[in-house]
Amino acid sequence: QRPHWAGALAMVEIPLRSDLPHFTVVAELDGTIYRLEFRWNTREAAYYMHMYDADEVLIQGSLKCVVGWPIGSLECTDPRRPLGTLVFIDTNNSDRDPTWTDGKDVYNLDTVTRVPGYGELGDRVRLHYWTLEDLQIAAAGG
Repeated sequence: QRPHWAGALAMVEIPLRSDLPHFTVVAELDGTIYRLEFRWNTREAAYYMHMYDADEVLIQGSLKCVVGWPIGSLECTDPRRPLGTLVFIDTNNSDRDPTWTDGKDVYNLDTVTRVPGYGELGDRVRLHYWTLEDLQIAAAGG
């Protein structure tokens, strides 16, 4: 479900992969390059994100990918972090966090077909970024 404050913002979607349980994307946010690493944690049945600067130095790690909440911006004091905020949006409005389904082999007589794994990040669940300016407009009631 979209946060109530998201309606008026000009959000930027960061493309993610749904075909891998562990992947990295490079995103330019407010003119700065960041590496966002996503990893499926099987034990917790949850995706986690790690944010790095352009030199691959960790800014913030182990951020649980939760739908509808600002990711990391409230607790991070590192001045290298983006000024705006990242939020995962459930496009089905089901308010469910993203999942990963492992691939499997399907046996049929004398053939084996590999069914690939599938993740909901980048598909049902999308990552959006709102700039500091957008957040200020939203805070002012716009």
